Amino acid sequence: MNKHSRGFTLIELMVVITIIGILSTIAVMSFSTAREKSKIKAEKSTVESFRLSMTLYREATNEFPPGVDNCSGCSYGAESPTTIAAWKTVADSMVPIVMPRPIYEDTWGNPYAYDNNYTVPNTSYYSYLCSVGPNGVFETTGRPLTVANPTAGGDDICIFLR
Repeated sequence: MNKHSRGFTLIELMVVITIIGILSTIAVMSFSTAREKSKIKAEKSTVESFRLSMTLYREATNEFPPGVDNCSGCSYGAESPTTIAAWKTVADSMVPIVMPRPIYEDTWGNPYAYDNNYTVPNTSYYSYLCSVGPNGVFETTGRPLTVANPTAGGDDICIFLR
């Protein structure tokens, strides 16, 4: 008698399960990378909308939002209570004039870093606003910024206004 068993052997099942596991791991990793990229893109859009809001605020009041110089708080990390309180003050002041509601935190839950009287040597004053980015560390302070190239440090997402 010739018995033909129908089904898979244990080794065949283990190979299939291993292949499915590898493929699902690759898929999950690519989705998490895509999610992080979309957060960065969304934050860039939010920061750019702040550029418009601050420009409108300046046109309405002849100055940038109130002077809360919180760079010293930012240099110790975005979680500094000084930074959180300072940005809430700025965001609240913009609401009745140019924003429908205040935005207190960036995409990653960190407060924004804002300075309304940041000085670039031998130029006029700048006002800047930065999201500290995914790593939560403010890396723009102390960098040599110029009028031609006002760039942010690390993974910070910043706008610079004159």
